[in-house]
Amino acid sequence: MNQHFLQLYADFIVKVGVNVRPRQNFIVRCPVTMPDFAHACVRAGYEAGAKTVVVRWEDDKLTRLNMEMADEKDLTAMKPYELRSYLDYAEDPDGCCTLAIHAEDPEALAGLDAGKLNRVSLARRTFLKPWQEYTMNDRVQWCRGRRCPPRAGPRKSSLSCRSEEAVEKLWQVIFDVCRVSTGDPVTALAGACCPRPKPAATS
Repeated sequence: MNQHFLQLYADFIVKVGVNVRPRQNFIVRCPVTMPDFAHACVRAGYEAGAKTVVVRWEDDKLTRLNMEMADEKDLTAMKPYELRSYLDYAEDPDGCCTLAIHAEDPEALAGLDAGKLNRVSLARRTFLKPWQEYTMNDRVQWCRGRRCPPRAGPRKSSLSCRSEEAVEKLWQVIFDVCRVSTGDPVTALAGACCPRPKPAATS
């Protein structure tokens, strides 16, 4: 993968999408399979002026092991520190912003008890509601749903080539669509999202 393009893509997401401001705390959620992208986002966050950048790693395999082997009552018994680890940053006078990068495997939890999965998910959402009120009410800047190609796996890709090649092709599509290939995505995409008004006609 072109590491220069990856950094430019992270710059756009962090500096324009999230709009990290000087002295803010910046929380990044990212799959453990994408360390290079997480590092690029951390760099972009500090360049934008963040005072603290915190990465929360997410691991599909670990999630499956917990869901498969732990008792439901234990999975739904969340600890106070889990909520405070977000609120402590949100309540900081300097403010907070957050970015969630998603590249999960859609089959990661296939075959598990759907009822158990839903109950654990609901319990977690309920427990984290005070934090979600910050994001849903725009009391902190947030950007989520930025999907990136998942790490290449053993399955065949719909691109009719090996998985690693497919991932590279998907990254290139992202770089092209987001104008990263032009070398100035922040300026290019900001202009595309907020075009300048046409000048008034003169006689």
